[in-house]
Amino acid sequence: MDFEFLKGRLERFLAIIPESYRIAEDIQKSPKGLSVIIERLPASQTRQAGNPSAAKNTAQTTKKNTAQKTEPALPAELKGEDV
Repeated sequence: MDFEFLKGRLERFLAIIPESYRIAEDIQKSPKGLSVIIERLPASQTRQAGNPSAAKNTAQTTKKNTAQKTEPALPAELKGEDV
């Protein structure tokens, strides 16, 4: 297949990766098509590049989720909700 076509497809695939990363080695031809080496960015670089309060918000959400899991579940009748 055409190198430019495969390169475009690989770039589209890289665009949908949800984690922050950097390209360690450029896109190059390999025996089975094209390849690229990516590395995850450390958390400190991610915070600097994006929203600095994102890590703080994640910690608060985790704390809320943990508190919800530790409370005993009550039936809907005892909570005062309609069933």
